[in-house]
Amino acid sequence: MPFVDLPERRLRVYYVINPHWPYSSPSELKFGVVPECKPLDPTKECLFLMHPSSSSSAVFSEQFGDPRFQNFNMIAVDARHAGWTTGEKIENYSLEEAADDIIAAIDQLDIPTYSVLGEGFFGANVVAWIAIKRPEKVRALILVSPGWPEELDPDGMFKEMHSRFIVPALSNKGGKGDGSGRIPQECLEICAEYFFAKHDRNFERIAGWVTALQSRYGPGHDGHELLTIVNWFLRKAIPEELRAAITVPTLILASDEDQTYPLESARAWQASFTGVPGGADMQIIKSAPHLILFTSSSVANRIVLSFLKRFLQPELEATRFPERPKSLLEIFPPAVPPKSRTFA
Repeated sequence: MPFVDLPERRLRVYYVINPHWPYSSPSELKFGVVPECKPLDPTKECLFLMHPSSSSSAVFSEQFGDPRFQNFNMIAVDARHAGWTTGEKIENYSLEEAADDIIAAIDQLDIPTYSVLGEGFFGANVVAWIAIKRPEKVRALILVSPGWPEELDPDGMFKEMHSRFIVPALSNKGGKGDGSGRIPQECLEICAEYFFAKHDRNFERIAGWVTALQSRYGPGHDGHELLTIVNWFLRKAIPEELRAAITVPTLILASDEDQTYPLESARAWQASFTGVPGGADMQIIKSAPHLILFTSSSVANRIVLSFLKRFLQPELEATRFPERPKSLLEIFPPAVPPKSRTFA
């Protein structure tokens, strides 16, 4: 398996570049299976993807396998406390520290420039920090289902998740309960509800995601990693002046039926990117749960690809979509151009 060794950080980071799984059925578990990888193509743009918390790089299998991304190098890593990455346990591990770990790994991979995409509050915060700390490298920024920059009631959210999830999740660890280390089924269902609510879209993939959660954090693992993930509900927002310093093209992708975080949370991110020329773009997918790229990959991939082509590959976009006559809205634009669009 491919790893980046970071001894100064006491960390070994698993990564994939242009991965391909030896099967195509979305119902099969891609978690826990090592994909075949291809080297970077220096003639192509690079897109780096950062997974949500309690997940791994395999969550992006429907992006890696989409032929519409064939003109991009697709890159992802497993963060500390996720997937196959291994490293020292750190108390009070912050999202900025997580970003620093990922930046160190990307730097060692020696990728000249890249766009960054992060899903969930973990992925979104990490790639935003990357855009802030590597402005000379990052060409575009994409946040998917980013949640609030910081929780509206962090203490309340932490207490709720600690009592509903952490306490029962650790009930079989450390010699307690049946001693198996397994996470009880009701805890897994709570976690699935957080990410997918009551949506039954791609039920088999969701079931596979739950199985992977048990495999990664159940038997053989203590509760430190789960506690770290829940502690992130106490996160502080990235300072406003740092978010305002981001100037690259920025897309925020959200759902109108995300029962975990309302659209207002994504709009809070959008409003903070005051340094982006023309403002950050926001696209809304209808009737999708929290993890859009996992459950609504076809339409989400189309939006992401269109955004990247518009800003990074204008010659390719022009080839596929010939110039058309201008509409009246383009000739006579409104005083405040609309920045949000909705997709069914």
